[in-house]
Amino acid sequence: MRKIIFVISLFTTILYADFTEISTALPDICFSNVAWGDYDSDGDLDILMTGETDSSYVSRVYRNDGSNVFTDIEAGLLGLTRGKDAARWGDYDNDGDLDVLICGTFWDYNIGESVEISRIYKNEGNDVFTDINAGLIGVDMGSVAFGDYDNDGDLDVLISGVTSVSSVEITTIYRNDGGGTFTDINAGLIGVQQGTSAWGDYDNDGDLDVIVTGYDYTGGDWINYGKIYRNEGNGIFTDINAAVPYIEDSSVSWGDYDNDGDLDLFMTGLAESKSVWMSDIYRNDGNGIFTRLNAPFTDVRLGSSAFGDYDNDSDLDILMTGTTSSGNIGT
Repeated sequence: MRKIIFVISLFTTILYADFTEISTALPDICFSNVAWGDYDSDGDLDILMTGETDSSYVSRVYRNDGSNVFTDIEAGLLGLTRGKDAARWGDYDNDGDLDVLICGTFWDYNIGESVEISRIYKNEGNDVFTDINAGLIGVDMGSVAFGDYDNDGDLDVLISGVTSVSSVEITTIYRNDGGGTFTDINAGLIGVQQGTSAWGDYDNDGDLDVIVTGYDYTGGDWINYGKIYRNEGNGIFTDINAAVPYIEDSSVSWGDYDNDGDLDLFMTGLAESKSVWMSDIYRNDGNGIFTRLNAPFTDVRLGSSAFGDYDNDSDLDILMTGTTSSGNIGT
């Protein structure tokens, strides 16, 4: 198997785009997550990363000091590994700066074993981040995301993954009640691990809906899932039975690739037969109908993806990473 990184423009692979690797002090890590964000409000993008080096688990914030210099601010975040879309910036307390949301596994030297956690760190300014003890359930092989599902003006939290409590998969929405208090709304979403859960207003009704992908092993069998839940308001989410794939080792990105005014899906992962690797766009045709394009993407799993207009031509391109099933794919 081979790891790849592609940029896709109008479904054409850009093999020789003008990108130059810069020399930085960033560590080499695996089982990793990275996110850009201007945590110090100085006008340039800093880096949040979690993962595993040759000798330790790390969670670090690197300040962008300009001229390709990134400085570890020694933020004091617990070092984590084995996350999946597990490092996010977001201003949960509406004080004008970016806070940190992370999940994963860390090594507890006091008990001599690994422990699953999910944490929010408040940005206090001056490169200081403080764990707010939000009471979020800890997960391994998990995914986290900020989003204001109830339109009350503050960021809520979506978490999926497997817990240390009886190894149960969960997908949970925590309502931000202010003052660092987060409440599980018991939304009834399917529990998964090794996947991605993401917010997106697919039906353009003004509130955030949820897609959940991954697998569940609670009953002793590996069962894959791919579900879209419509936000009905009042903390109620309804499975719309959309025709999207049941996938694990997955990545999911919302984006309006065809500029028709609604959010489509780009999905990668291992399909329900566990022998089919896939990468494709599912076009949002309205009324909860999503149609697979069967576009010529390279099929990957254990990757990540993102929409973005890299060439400023007013349509969305795709950045994707992952592992292929054969060794004959170029990077």
